[in-house]
Amino acid sequence: MRNKSDFELYKDLRLTGIGLVGVIHATRAVDSIQRFLGTIEMGVIPQVIDTVIYINKWVIEQIYTLQLTVKVPEGMESEDLARPVIIITSFLTKKVEYEIYTFGEQIVVMPLSGDINGEWKIQSKGKSALSDYAKHTITQKLQQLLPCDFLLKIKGSSTLALYIPEMYKWRVIGKAGANINDLEKNLGLKIDIKSFDELPLLDVKTQVSSPKKNARTDIIFPQEFAGQSICFLVGDEVAYFTADDRGMVTIKNKELVKTLSKKWFVIVDTNKL
Repeated sequence: MRNKSDFELYKDLRLTGIGLVGVIHATRAVDSIQRFLGTIEMGVIPQVIDTVIYINKWVIEQIYTLQLTVKVPEGMESEDLARPVIIITSFLTKKVEYEIYTFGEQIVVMPLSGDINGEWKIQSKGKSALSDYAKHTITQKLQQLLPCDFLLKIKGSSTLALYIPEMYKWRVIGKAGANINDLEKNLGLKIDIKSFDELPLLDVKTQVSSPKKNARTDIIFPQEFAGQSICFLVGDEVAYFTADDRGMVTIKNKELVKTLSKKWFVIVDTNKL
């Protein structure tokens, strides 16, 4: 199977009850399943491909079985976040290796570890992936909703802290909480809205100098900040800079240099968000 018409034909034949075998090229067993995402409805995938046999160099390396259920995806806690989930289990080890589910407007293929009949555990890689998907999805939506900068932080497995300027809180919350409720339902996360005034600040001494007026600004940090990414809040604007090997941040953007000279700026302690 190579193109969409092949996938559609295979789906139609399988759903009629024909015991059909299909061949698809992929570098991993899970990749062959992912190629079906977007070409057929996610809910019927386990009926179309209930078993995947991965052959590499004439050797059977993996056999997966697929099952559709309704549960709270791993990495989420609230029962309200239950949704249809495709469970991918290794036929050889009987361990659940992946979950597939919708997250916002995206379809997530999440790597897991654990036994289907025992305790479920999510790998650290999975947690990181969940955070990345959450941040990516909510960032896209908030960029459409807000004409201002914001900061996000995933807290635990089902809560997101959103820091925004105080004057824009009403736009995110909406009338009677309509906007924030829709956003939480779509993302499957509880959103805690905070203002920039509540951001934790970095308690460190710096030296600020401007060698030439409106040309650039140098901010010198202690040596332990060398090579680190540092978050600045300039008025209501968020900017990230990386300190050089001397621990110095050089800002050359003329508009930002002007803003620095006119407005306050603080350094956010991102480790405490």
